[in-house]
Amino acid sequence: MKETNKKPEIVQESLNPDSLKTAKTSKAIADIEKNFAKLKDENFSYEEMLDIFNRIISKSFASEEIILPASVFDNSILSSLEIIVKYLHENLGLKFSKIAKLIGRNNIALANSYRIAVRKHPSKIIVKPSVFVIPCSILKNRELSVLENISYHLKNNYKLTYHDVAVLLRKNDRTIWTVYQRAVRKLAADNDSGIENLTDDRSDVNLANNKGAK
Repeated sequence: MKETNKKPEIVQESLNPDSLKTAKTSKAIADIEKNFAKLKDENFSYEEMLDIFNRIISKSFASEEIILPASVFDNSILSSLEIIVKYLHENLGLKFSKIAKLIGRNNIALANSYRIAVRKHPSKIIVKPSVFVIPCSILKNRELSVLENISYHLKNNYKLTYHDVAVLLRKNDRTIWTVYQRAVRKLAADNDSGIENLTDDRSDVNLANNKGAK
């Protein structure tokens, strides 16, 4: 049979940039898994390996936005600000001066908040992967409190119910409703856009109260 110059389709497919990218990604993930397997063999705990991973991510994206996974707030002992300072300082290794610039606060006040947080919660905060994240930059808005900024961001950007936000932040549904409405009022007044943006719908709060915690 006469040979042709036509290349097999499999060769063409292997040259596809997306295929190459997928192959590189798979190899990179495999390398990470091998390295973490070595750490496990050396008796590193889950918390220690998660801490190492968080530090690597932080360094890799040092020039980009630093984000807070919503799971960091799964803590009923500390205030929102105490959680943030403790996580950024201990888990990500950031200095108080850096944290102060990130969230628009005084570094001396942050150091004091950290000391209080350590007394209340000596161990390092355990953070689980979360699809919901909070950019540190939103906390620079001093018109809103820390909790108001976080609640407003989660509800507006992820279209969550008051109950969903309450579960994420370990708060009462009505507390989140009050905090969110207060944030909306402040922003409406600040933007001189009128109060029509205020959402006075308590339906999901009432639903949660009627059905109980989900």
